[in-house]
Amino acid sequence: MNWIRQHRTKLNRAQQVLTKNQWSQLVKNGKNRDQDHSPVARFFATCSPATWILNEAELIYDDDGNLVDVSCFGLCDLGMGHPELGYVSLTELIETSRKRFPLQIERDLHFNPHGKPISTFVGK
Repeated sequence: MNWIRQHRTKLNRAQQVLTKNQWSQLVKNGKNRDQDHSPVARFFATCSPATWILNEAELIYDDDGNLVDVSCFGLCDLGMGHPELGYVSLTELIETSRKRFPLQIERDLHFNPHGKPISTFVGK
């Protein structure tokens, strides 16, 4: 039971870094994966060139129906010159900032994809 409580706390933190509109759009896009959706949110590391441009989210539940994670799809670039489309755990991304790592992750408050699909961001 303690594990579930800790996970819910992590999920609450992950949900708090997004606006309600961003959160609902990510989940909506995740239900229709056949389209090339426009990015919804961008996260970046303050002390490195790492960046994550997210456009879809899938809610992950355990066997008992408890929400245990949020898997996001988008452009993941660790800053080594090899960006790729892939999945990242939103809770792990946010929790990285809370631990004593030198990596501080923040949401880009001024990110605007101008309606362009995620595919246009690949290779930039």
